Amino acid sequence: ELSRKILRYDAIRVTGPVVRGETTDGITLGEGKDGITVGEAKDAISSDKLSAGEKQMLSFLCYNAFSDNTAIFIDEPELSLHQDWQDILLPLLLKQKTGNQFFVATHSEFIYDQFPDKEHILNLEGN
Repeated sequence: ELSRKILRYDAIRVTGPVVRGETTDGITLGEGKDGITVGEAKDAISSDKLSAGEKQMLSFLCYNAFSDNTAIFIDEPELSLHQDWQDILLPLLLKQKTGNQFFVATHSEFIYDQFPDKEHILNLEGN
């Protein structure tokens, strides 16, 4: 179990699209002097240069990568995410295979339409 923990300055490999929208086999995340870097060293993007949506996507990937067999609650992930990223968010998190369970509160049909057999719609009326 200890060998699975991520220590400071270590890098992790996350399978999925690169934050800037390029597609590759994966991205490397490591701690740099200006924050987290995304990409190979020669092409790295410092986390302080990312947009709000890019930072949000990166945080979802990191929370998921650093946790195993955990319940993760995500409230309205669509707020800073472009429609294309809303489409790939949950499939990408599931592809990481951490065994985590996701509870997502969303108003985005781009997110909930992907999982019609798993959605529970709550409609509160009145006070």
